[in-house]
Amino acid sequence: METVLIIWLVIAVVALAFEVATTQLIAMYIAAGALAAAVVTVLGIDVPFQVLAFAIVTIVALATTRTALRRMLDRSSPLLAMNVDALIGQHAVVTEQIDNVLGHGYVVVRGETWQARSSDESGIDVGQHVHVDRIDGVSLFVSRIG
Repeated sequence: METVLIIWLVIAVVALAFEVATTQLIAMYIAAGALAAAVVTVLGIDVPFQVLAFAIVTIVALATTRTALRRMLDRSSPLLAMNVDALIGQHAVVTEQIDNVLGHGYVVVRGETWQARSSDESGIDVGQHVHVDRIDGVSLFVSRIG
């Protein structure tokens, strides 16, 4: 029993290490199955039932959670805009005239001053309220509100 328990624990540790290295959301299910088999081993149940516990836990965990986890962790469709991406869609106030030809202009958004450019290439005067359309490097591209 002790040797079989060690084998299941080694499988679990190796699978977890592989998951950390690859983040493919597969090996963690093998690790969960191996831990379930280790528990069955500690209970003194024979190897065929350990293998059955391993298979059932691995398959059920994979089938019930993988799709939801991948959707949550999908980087191409973030659930919450973070850092500078959170500025997109915000309103700002022009503090230095925006002139794309001369390459100058600043806005204040959320209390911070940012270099700004006009999204439609037009000049925008000081005091105008603008909408942040996109970010390119350290410049916000903005358009007039209203």
